[in-house]
Amino acid sequence: QVLLISLLTAGALVAVGVGQVFHYYASILPPVSIKAADYPGTVRLYDRTGKLIYEDASKEDTIYVAIEDVSPYFIKAILSSEDRRFFEHQGVDFLAILRAAWHDIRRGGPYEGASTVTQQLARNFFLSPQVSLSRKIKEAILASEIEKKYSKKQILEFYLNKIPFGSNIYGIESASRIFFHKSSHDLDLAESAALAVIPRSPSELFPYTHEKALLAKKNELLKKMYRDQVISSAEFKKALSEKLVFQKRSRGILAPHFAFAALDKLKELYSPATRERGLNVTTTLDLSLEKKIERLLQKTIMHYKRPYKINDGAIVVLDAKSGDILAMAGSYNFWNKRYGQYNSALARRQPGSTLKPLIYALAIQNLGWSPRTVLEDKPMNFNGYRPRNFGGGFRGKVSLEAALVNSLNIPAIATLNKLGVQKTVDTLNQCNLGLNSKAGLTVAVGGSATDLLDLAASYSIFDNRGKYLPPHYFIRIKQADGKTFIQRQKNEARQIVSRKAALQVDSILKRSLSNWSITKNLARDPLLRNARVKTGTSNGPRDLWAIGYNSDIIVGVWLGNNDNSLLRRDLCGLELAVPLWAKAMKIAAQHPIKPASFHEMD
Repeated sequence: QVLLISLLTAGALVAVGVGQVFHYYASILPPVSIKAADYPGTVRLYDRTGKLIYEDASKEDTIYVAIEDVSPYFIKAILSSEDRRFFEHQGVDFLAILRAAWHDIRRGGPYEGASTVTQQLARNFFLSPQVSLSRKIKEAILASEIEKKYSKKQILEFYLNKIPFGSNIYGIESASRIFFHKSSHDLDLAESAALAVIPRSPSELFPYTHEKALLAKKNELLKKMYRDQVISSAEFKKALSEKLVFQKRSRGILAPHFAFAALDKLKELYSPATRERGLNVTTTLDLSLEKKIERLLQKTIMHYKRPYKINDGAIVVLDAKSGDILAMAGSYNFWNKRYGQYNSALARRQPGSTLKPLIYALAIQNLGWSPRTVLEDKPMNFNGYRPRNFGGGFRGKVSLEAALVNSLNIPAIATLNKLGVQKTVDTLNQCNLGLNSKAGLTVAVGGSATDLLDLAASYSIFDNRGKYLPPHYFIRIKQADGKTFIQRQKNEARQIVSRKAALQVDSILKRSLSNWSITKNLARDPLLRNARVKTGTSNGPRDLWAIGYNSDIIVGVWLGNNDNSLLRRDLCGLELAVPLWAKAMKIAAQHPIKPASFHEMD
């Protein structure tokens, strides 16, 4: 009797001691809180048809997925592998602990774990991976709290999105896309079993380095699932005989200049915390058109390099009615070590005469002029500034239409002088051109820098009755947890000039191709018959430009050197930029622009 009392007393003291230990750890643990937004994610850029352009991963490559969108085969496989009594225990499976201990004793070592799905979730979210008794106690306490706060369905969903698959791949959706190039919703039984065994030992069972060991474990799991009557005999035999093919992990980038520009835009729109939670972004880019434009630019620069001393260029293609950026080739070769990664489509350069149509549109609106208004092309002195025409010479009295078609400098500078530099620059900068009024009257002939993308977008006013459409990068931005930030960027059209002024300048630009002997053949091309274009050549020359459009698209071209070195002295935009622009226009005109598609796996 004394012995019994002693044993009961000792047992009570042990229970009190254990209780105090658990109470102590419970008091220092953080409150349990798990939500989808807590999962680090990846920013994924897709083109307008749903093709993946680029993945910008944070610390963990994760794509959050709802449990309803995960293959039932994988759910069966992961529970069979990790926690077959998941729906029966309350966070800690004491039967599994006893079973594991018994197996370990029989085998002479720790071969079988006993952590439940809930315990693993607690460990992955709140604890370090270091093995210790204190961590196991904390794990059990947190698992119990998780079970009290969340349903089994929620816990399993949190777990499926947190399990590790090696090489910073976390969650079943990310693993499925990387290893099998498919959504986790479409995993079959064999694929599910292969993925389900990886979390137990991600480094030793990583598919790209330990495929043989992984397949052996996969077969062991399938046998266990059949033995436990989780799957049928037919399912077991089919999955056992299936040959699995692990796809290459792609970290490549398509349309790199556009992709990095789009990522920079996302940084302007969203905080680091928001981006790190993962974004699925449908961009405006048409990847198929982009590739055609990239090939055209590369071929052209290779042809222009030696005879013309032109080492680089850029082309942008915009949708004239929406402002969508359909293509952006920022250099002739992104992988060129010297300047390839410099995005010349966004570089600020002197635009030559490409601003003249905008200046004359403002004159028609603000000064009451028309295409027939007579201007003077003669020597003029503007407080010591004595401009000259390209090629020299003067034409005397000319109409506004003739001054623009022939790109005469002096009438354009005189027009800017009448309008007022500051007022004109303020208006034009509503098109995001970023012009500097300190350049004075030289603004009319390219004395203030701007970039190709915004310059091309400014020509949208001539195709939209005076309304400017800013260039758009995004069609839809959706967070990894399903929240949609942008369904379609709002049409931010701004009236810059009057409808009348825009239409009159547009009618003048229609004559542009047929006006010059070297471009008359282009004017006869059926694909360019309704196209308008304006050229530009900066001092030196250092920059050659061509900006043109039809009713559907706007194409902008720049040719030059990124180190700002001189081109061959006798060059002009009409001679080299226009032929490249014409080819790009024809490619875009023949390319069917597809409407936005949301078939990316999000």
